Amino acid sequence: MLFPIVGSHFVPPAKALLEHAPALARVVVRPERDNPYDGNAVTVHLAFGEIPASQHDELRIKLAGYGFDLDDCSAETEFPLGHIAASGGKPIGKIELATGLSLSGTIELAALAGAEWTEREGTLQFGGGGEPLVQIEEGE
Repeated sequence: MLFPIVGSHFVPPAKALLEHAPALARVVVRPERDNPYDGNAVTVHLAFGEIPASQHDELRIKLAGYGFDLDDCSAETEFPLGHIAASGGKPIGKIELATGLSLSGTIELAALAGAEWTEREGTLQFGGGGEPLVQIEEGE
């Protein structure tokens, strides 16, 4: 299943990290049950080590624009990239991609992961317009 990542502009330096993270980078998704805006919120986290060293020089410049230092960032274990888009009453529902795959949201993830889940692993993907997505396999 594919889930769109939204809200990256609210969690700097997520946008810079997404520009340099490769497709298929491993990510972790976790429920954020104490989120005051959405009790079904799910955050997407990327380990800094998933960004290739060949990207570090350019990333250093972009991170500085967000007030972050590459060396400090590399010392962190992971960074939030944003949230999985909410479904249920929101327009995401099921959006067909050019490839024929459809996107899902938080309700579909809850059904996939189970009621008391704590985290799931996935891979970072990018849509045809460069939009960040998380792929989570049903058997994980």
